[in-house]
Amino acid sequence: MDVDLTTVDRCDDSGLRVFLDVSERAAETQAFLLLHHPSPQTERLLMDTGCDGLLRPMRPGGARPQRA
Repeated sequence: MDVDLTTVDRCDDSGLRVFLDVSERAAETQAFLLLHHPSPQTERLLMDTGCDGLLRPMRPGGARPQRA
């Protein structure tokens, strides 16, 4: 499932929980969640919580952000 986050400026713990719930449900059907174009704040949230690998955030051009 592809989610375009181009128009999303911020994501808090409630939004993260939604992404995690959707990711878990998708995995039950052999699918996965793919986030495209997260904002810098959302990208940091995913990395800081260790969810960047689970949710597969993507930058423009398909490059994956790297952990510092």
